[in-house]
Amino acid sequence: MDGQTVKTKILYEELSKNTDWEIYIANTQNKSTNPIKLLFQTILVIMCCKDIFILVSQNGAKFYFPILYYASKILKRRIYHDVIGGSPEDYIQSFDYQCNEFEEDRLYLMVQKKYIPFSADILKELKEMSQQLWLNYIKNYKEKFLDDLAVSEIDLDDVKSLIRSDIFSGKEVKNILEEIDVTKIDVELSKMLLAFSEEVIFEKTYVEAVWEELPEENRYRWLYNQMDAYNLDELAEHFAQLEATYHQFAQRTQHKYKVHNNEFNMQLCEKLKRRGFLTSVNYKGKWIEGYVKKAV
Repeated sequence: MDGQTVKTKILYEELSKNTDWEIYIANTQNKSTNPIKLLFQTILVIMCCKDIFILVSQNGAKFYFPILYYASKILKRRIYHDVIGGSPEDYIQSFDYQCNEFEEDRLYLMVQKKYIPFSADILKELKEMSQQLWLNYIKNYKEKFLDDLAVSEIDLDDVKSLIRSDIFSGKEVKNILEEIDVTKIDVELSKMLLAFSEEVIFEKTYVEAVWEELPEENRYRWLYNQMDAYNLDELAEHFAQLEATYHQFAQRTQHKYKVHNNEFNMQLCEKLKRRGFLTSVNYKGKWIEGYVKKAV
C-alpha cells in the first residue's frame, strides 16, 4: 500500500474509534477506473458532511482544493488537509476559527493531526475549554511551547499539571518552573520537583524555596542532589538545619567527624570530599570518620 492508502486507513480507524460520526468516503483511486463513481462520491461527501478530511497527492490537491474552497465559503464546510509528504505545519498559515466552534472530540483529532497551528492565544483558549486538550496541544507542539514560555501565562497549577503529564525532561521542567514566582512554590510542588533533583540542578532561589517547603525527611535527598547550587559556607548552614548527627558539618573548622556507615552517609561523605568540604573519608566498621576541611 502507498502512503496515501495507509494514512487514509489510519484516519478512518481513528475517526471510527473516537467519534460517532457517519463516515462517507470518496476514493480518488476511482479516478482512472470509474470517474463517474468518484464524482458522485465527491458530491455526496460535500453535501452530507460538515467536516471533510482530504488526503490527496499534489496533483489531486490541484483538482480538489478549488472545489473545497468554495464548499468551505458557500456551504460552510470545515476542511482538514491530512498532508501526504511533509507536515501540516508546512501548509497551515492561519486558523480563522474560535476553538469553541468545535466539539471536543473534533478538537482532539485536530490537535493530534496538527490542523491547529501553535499560538499563545489558541493555547489560552484550549486551556479554558479542557485541561486534557491543553496538555495534548502542548505535547504536539512541545518545542514551540518551550520557546514561547514567556507568553504562555502559566501559573502554579499549570506547572503541576505539566509535571504530572510526563511530557518534559528535568531540564525542561527547570525552564518551566522559572516562569512562576519563587514565592508561589508550595509543599506539593516541592515534592514533585524532588523526583527531578538527580537529573538537573535548579536555580539557587528555587532550590532554597523547595528546601523551606520540604518536610525534614525529604531534605536530605534534596540537599544531596542539589548540593552544587550552594557554596561550602551555605552547605554548612544547611547541615545545621538537619538532625543533630549532621551538625558536625555545620562548622567549617578543622575537626573530626563521625557518622554511621550507611549508603546515604557513604555517598554524602564522598561527595563532600569531592567538593572540598572534607579532607578525608575513612570506613571503620559501623562508622565513617574523617576531618572537615577548615575554611580558608
